[in-house]
Amino acid sequence: SWTTTCHGGKDIRTILSLVMWGLWKHRNVVVFDGVAPSANDVLGRVMSEGRAWKAAGLIKRDLGTFFGYLTRWVFRDR
Repeated sequence: SWTTTCHGGKDIRTILSLVMWGLWKHRNVVVFDGVAPSANDVLGRVMSEGRAWKAAGLIKRDLGTFFGYLTRWVFRDR
């Protein structure tokens, strides 16, 4: 699985930080700008930022598998 193959867990911590950052940013937009909460917006932001963080060398592993897991988790009840 993606989570068990990460070298030293550093990528897991980085991805967790990325997801939490995406949630925090979305929360701010909802609270301060009056935008409706949206799982799609959070997922899109996390995926976009994830690609940027990977390009910057902050994430070493392939993000495709993680994004697949994240997408299935977000949309599991729909």
